[in-house]
Amino acid sequence: MLGLRVGAELVDRWPKYGWPSSFADRLGEQLGGRELLHPETRAMLADCRPRMQAIHHELAGDSGPMNYGFELSEPSRAGFDHLLNLLTSRKVTA
Repeated sequence: MLGLRVGAELVDRWPKYGWPSSFADRLGEQLGGRELLHPETRAMLADCRPRMQAIHHELAGDSGPMNYGFELSEPSRAGFDHLLNLLTSRKVTA
């Protein structure tokens, strides 16, 4: 039961901690190569991603006593591009 709760929390938190650095990198490229994350934030996110992946491997992989079989999905290319377009669009809607 604890494994299911941890897995659910992991899936919920993955977009919050696993995706931002990738998104900031892509947005920074769109804005001329700017660094958008504070160095401490980047370091924290860089530390979170592999730790979360290790927990996922333990819970969803074959190495644990139970295989919960869930995925930590990456954002779709279309979703990423849509967010970038929204953030970099100069068009203002009322």
